[in-house]
Amino acid sequence: MLQDKIRTESYRDFLLGNKHLFEGKTVLDVGCGTGILSMFCAQAGAKQVFAVERSSIYEKAQRIVFDNGFQSIIKILHGRIEEIHLPVPKVDIIVSEWMGYALLFEGMLDSIIWARDRYLAPNGLMIPAYTTLYIAPMANRDYVSERIGFWNTVYDFDMTAMSEDIEQNVDIFTVPDKCLCGSSPSPFTKLSMYTATIKDLEFDIPFRCMVNEKVAEGIDGFVIWFDTFFSAVSDSQISLQQNPDSQGVENGKEGRDAHDPHTFLKAQEGNVAFTTGPSGEPTHWEQAVLLFDRKVKKPRDLKAGDCLNGKVRYKKGTEAGSLEISVEWETDGGRAEQQTWALK
Repeated sequence: MLQDKIRTESYRDFLLGNKHLFEGKTVLDVGCGTGILSMFCAQAGAKQVFAVERSSIYEKAQRIVFDNGFQSIIKILHGRIEEIHLPVPKVDIIVSEWMGYALLFEGMLDSIIWARDRYLAPNGLMIPAYTTLYIAPMANRDYVSERIGFWNTVYDFDMTAMSEDIEQNVDIFTVPDKCLCGSSPSPFTKLSMYTATIKDLEFDIPFRCMVNEKVAEGIDGFVIWFDTFFSAVSDSQISLQQNPDSQGVENGKEGRDAHDPHTFLKAQEGNVAFTTGPSGEPTHWEQAVLLFDRKVKKPRDLKAGDCLNGKVRYKKGTEAGSLEISVEWETDGGRAEQQTWALK
């Protein structure tokens, strides 16, 4: 993930571009990995950084911290944040790169919420500050057929077994912007790192999208992605609506303007944001693709201006860190449809 420039440089730009926030402060880095974010915090002037990592890479992180001369500032702690004990009662800042595929895959946000409730001092800073999830319809039969048909023959071997469950599982790949057929993506929830609870990580939220072109064979599925926002002010100073109103569909905005990354960057000095959507530069998160099972779902022609109304449901899977995503939708004058996809 260090090779993901969008991800790493967004954190770097925020941490080093807001040094006044870190001078003399105590920072907690949850899931530190190689320690890159901890070292950015040390460069920014943090007095002490507690870097927590549960996997064996903590040993590499200890070496990296020492090799770069930060051993007096950064302390690597091995274990789950819920099980270790920090040598301080509170920290001023919590930083973490916790986002997974479709945002909530792997379930790391649970640990961030626990750490916030246990260790963050009053008026402390959460990095990042919040995220927004989007959904949009996609329609491009040639692209989808090519994606699935790839497995028909791979170096002259039949690998169709690899594509048998593709419509039952969330697929992760980069979707060309041309495959989206909605006038604008629909934001269906925002998660504030200051106020989100464990209960908020499972939800059933409505969305509305307008089709902006004729779709002769029906849409092929939905695409989900997220935007991430870094703010130098605490949550009490951020205007944030937990369930954004998407009634702006008539003018194509669908409630996105207030927290669009480009708008957010201009709103206040020090802000940083990035998107993992099809319109942005590719990231290692790519997009979560929910393809319809056309064996049981008959396609319906759509025309420009038709609206898709539905609900997105996120539910934790039975396996640790797994996720189930369900979508219910219907079009103007059409029948209601529903499908569930697994991400594991």
